[in-house]
Amino acid sequence: MRMLPIPVAALATALVVVLPLPQAAADILVVRAESGVEPGDWAPLVNATLARAEPGDTVVLSSRREAYEIRSAITIDRDGITLEGTGATVRFADNAMGGKIIDCIEVVGTPEDPVEGVIVRGFTIDANYWNQPSSHNPRGFDSDHATGLLVKDVTITNAFVGLTFGMGVGDASAVGCRVTRYFDDAFNASGDGVSGGCRGIEFVDCVAEDAPNEVSPGTFDPITGGAGGPAGHRNNAWEIEDGAQDVRVIRCVVRNVDGNGFAVRNHGGEVATSGVVFEGCRAESVRGFGWHVFSGGYPNTVEDITLRDCTTDSVVRLHKDIRGLTLRSCDFGAAVTLGPCRGMVATGCSFTWLRIWAQTVNGGEPPAGYVSGYRFENCTVDRPLWILGDPSLVRFPGAPAR
Repeated sequence: MRMLPIPVAALATALVVVLPLPQAAADILVVRAESGVEPGDWAPLVNATLARAEPGDTVVLSSRREAYEIRSAITIDRDGITLEGTGATVRFADNAMGGKIIDCIEVVGTPEDPVEGVIVRGFTIDANYWNQPSSHNPRGFDSDHATGLLVKDVTITNAFVGLTFGMGVGDASAVGCRVTRYFDDAFNASGDGVSGGCRGIEFVDCVAEDAPNEVSPGTFDPITGGAGGPAGHRNNAWEIEDGAQDVRVIRCVVRNVDGNGFAVRNHGGEVATSGVVFEGCRAESVRGFGWHVFSGGYPNTVEDITLRDCTTDSVVRLHKDIRGLTLRSCDFGAAVTLGPCRGMVATGCSFTWLRIWAQTVNGGEPPAGYVSGYRFENCTVDRPLWILGDPSLVRFPGAPAR
């Protein structure tokens, strides 16, 4: 990556303390205000320190009672830098976005020169979205054109979208992160309309929670203690979309949210989102769908989806031409809708109620369509199967007859 010049004005107001690690393996650069005078915007001071850091260095925002208030983005666009803020809160100032889309912390490279080996850890990020009039779609944490990226033990609150791995991001992980009180999505992996535009993504031990829709005045809400969540309706806690591929969601939890839990989908265009695995995940007290996975029809496809050791007490929809669906050792506590789907196999799962669309899928892909099929092995279902279409396409030994 290129070395960025350090703004002279920022150096004049920032005090950077450099503490060498043993054997001078790397430096720790601690950002503090000069003479204890609080800046109106901490972002230029942090960015100036990031520009000074060398690969392997750590830039630290020390723990403090007050938030590090920012009015512009904290941006990492150089290789091998760690940004750490254990015990620190970064908060976007009221009315500071001025109608623009400004992300709180971002890792941004270019297609020709992606950022490599960046670590962001330990922060709380208060995106303060509801106090940014006319500013739409900002992220608490965003990334584009980055590889080997790790976001660890970061908490994000009050964001439009919490944490995003976007276009050109590969081999990236979010570990032990928590997003609460989000507006649209908590966690997002998006190829931005390009198949494989984002790939090799892991979410491990992450949590999305406590995101209610707006509630009518006078209605008590247990999360806010008042009239419910901030204005608007929530979308998906996890949204994997628009060409993201080879994505693993491991031991992650969604709880006490409106909208949906775990979602895989595309918008328009000829794009494939594929190779998505949910392992050991839970959706608890989700008022929408615990899982909502659907395709748009060839050539807009969702392919090769796996749920393994997953549980939910919410309704699930896995439907609209999914191409390759595997369910293994899952426990579904509410109604599940399947299909039309090509090549669905369920093993060792328990269902409360199953609705299966066993139909021919027509249009788009030569030849004119395909016949959906469903195979269940060592599964149980509490109610008789509801099958639309040809029952012979569904193999479920021991299922109650309707």
